[in-house]
Amino acid sequence: MDRQHRRLVDLVNQLHDAMKSGQGATQVDTVLNGLAAYTRTHFQDEENLLRQRGWSGLPGHLQLHQGLLRQLAGFVEAHKAGKRISTLDLSAFLKDWLTKHILQEDRQYGKALAG
Repeated sequence: MDRQHRRLVDLVNQLHDAMKSGQGATQVDTVLNGLAAYTRTHFQDEENLLRQRGWSGLPGHLQLHQGLLRQLAGFVEAHKAGKRISTLDLSAFLKDWLTKHILQEDRQYGKALAG
């Protein structure tokens, strides 16, 4: 899971670097497509692991995943419809995802599985 989390962080960093160089808008498509594909794989792998280990917090964690996927789908749908995606909004969503979900929520199961 940590390796997969690093891949998600890499995608966020890719957008951040593009924004710093003034190329954020050109990277939105790459980042959104990468995130949409990789997030589904990551969430499936994570959920399967948590099911196998019988983690009691799984139902709530599944709801968090569904909420993140809905938010991401909103960005993807808007982009596909030709709407301009604010790189600042996308960046804020991704930062929030990383800080709240990965660094806080996922650590909860990490502690439980390690213990």
